Amino acid sequence: EKKEQRPCLPRPPECEDVTEWGEWTKCESECGQGQQRRKRQCLADECDGKTEEKRPCWSPGKMACWLEWSEWAQCSQSCDGGHRKRQRVCPLSGECEGAAFEVEQCNTE
Repeated sequence: EKKEQRPCLPRPPECEDVTEWGEWTKCESECGQGQQRRKRQCLADECDGKTEEKRPCWSPGKMACWLEWSEWAQCSQSCDGGHRKRQRVCPLSGECEGAAFEVEQCNTE
């Protein structure tokens, strides 16, 4: 019995059922840190994998936003004038404009 040997042909590339990824969108943000998205289309009835990706981004020139102010603390004096303060937090440490604390006079009667 005679046997013949020959090299295997490379396997044909799999058909892609999705398009290439599109361009990333502009950074969507109100306060500096935001999100970008990009999409691709499914060319079949069903596709493996996702058709949308998201990633964090930073908009240049936009500062981060402060979280809400805390409640005012108790007045330091019960009469004859004192002070009280409140604070707020910047989620991106050091990236927010303005003061983290406010102080006001209280019980001035």
